[in-house]
Amino acid sequence: MRVKAAGLVRLVDVSGHEMNQGETVTVFNDMCVMAPATLVDPAIVWEPVDARTARATFTNAGQTIHAELWFNHAGELSNFWSNDRYQTSSDGATVKRVRWSTPLRAYRSFDGVRLASAGEGRWHEAEGEYAYIELALDEVRYNVRSR
Repeated sequence: MRVKAAGLVRLVDVSGHEMNQGETVTVFNDMCVMAPATLVDPAIVWEPVDARTARATFTNAGQTIHAELWFNHAGELSNFWSNDRYQTSSDGATVKRVRWSTPLRAYRSFDGVRLASAGEGRWHEAEGEYAYIELALDEVRYNVRSR
């Protein structure tokens, strides 16, 4: 991951195992949140925990990650947790493994697919948890052809 201010000044330049593993968590989270039909992939091993919780192991491109998914009474994904994501310091000099979650809410139909329309990305540090991003979806379109 490279971050540059105004495309000129390098702020962050991180690569390697930790970044690859963290991105695998992100890809799996995106599958769960935005493309639930992909969750029948043989690269995912599911383990039931209770009536509304499941654990998943996802392997992709040599990276294996674990996540726990919580579902509400309507069967909608209400939270995703993983301890396999890494947080990078603001200067990019250090990375540390930190629990990460994406609580979801406000389900509605997007072009015939029921998805959460609001959610957060949260870090769960020893000092406490906090949302570093809040998202609201207005529109979702799949398989859009570019002109």
